[in-house]
Amino acid sequence: MLGFNFTRLDVPWPNVDWVRVWDVGCDWSRIHVGPDEYDWSLLDQVVARAEMINAKVIYTAHGTPTWLAVNPDNPNNAPWMPPGANSVPTSIDEWNKFIWNLTTRYSGRIHAIELGNELQLADFLYPYDDETLSTWATMTWRAHHTIKSIDPTMVVIGASILPRESSGGIHRATKWLLHLADRAWPVDAMATHIYPLVGENYPEFADYYDAARDAVIQNGGPHHMWITESTFDLGGPVMDDAKAQNILRKVLEKHKGFVFWYAYDRPDLGGMSALFEPGTLAWSELELYRN
Repeated sequence: MLGFNFTRLDVPWPNVDWVRVWDVGCDWSRIHVGPDEYDWSLLDQVVARAEMINAKVIYTAHGTPTWLAVNPDNPNNAPWMPPGANSVPTSIDEWNKFIWNLTTRYSGRIHAIELGNELQLADFLYPYDDETLSTWATMTWRAHHTIKSIDPTMVVIGASILPRESSGGIHRATKWLLHLADRAWPVDAMATHIYPLVGENYPEFADYYDAARDAVIQNGGPHHMWITESTFDLGGPVMDDAKAQNILRKVLEKHKGFVFWYAYDRPDLGGMSALFEPGTLAWSELELYRN
């Protein structure tokens, strides 16, 4: 399986097996423009583009609309997101309406829904306390039941946990996992994001993955783990192509499925991401593991 995060529509998309919809401008905060009012135009384009390359789609449902945010002036909000996107909503019913409309509109075209993104970071959820996490767990429980009532085949994935210490690590992630456990784990799988720091290589990737998987299982969660974002040396110098190929070979020997690489269309991010382009050794290694 070859999965990718694409962040732009104005570049060619090479053939991949899965596309993760996030950071492309059609998150919840931009679609749900008012009570019972939705703008699906950009997501329609993204899903159509994925279909053109015969890729399945995972949609990341995150980003509270400003008009619905408990605190539209929430501090630490990601600057590329609308104000209050890192807040919880004033009404879970409105969230559930969005999920109902999303699932109904794209049943059979979107194949998985990831219910949240990087809750451990204030960019995406603030404050990170029991009350806020309890609300997000309830949102997950409601969404799971809504999605399955419409499309039982759609995979429901819990919001990504971040094992790297600079993101709070497993200790911080466990606070979220405990709230999911309190709701009897209303997900089919969990997500994790793995970003080894500059200068690190495969062993750190493996350690992060094992830590995330073990934390979920030890708290009674599902054994299925999707790595919905990953790359190496993000933000650093462009990695040597042969080194990238070697690292990818080690990663994919263990994790052949459900790794979504970030991001082919952002060479400015440096590291390995700058090599995710057809014709490189790194890309040729990825293609070996497509099926």
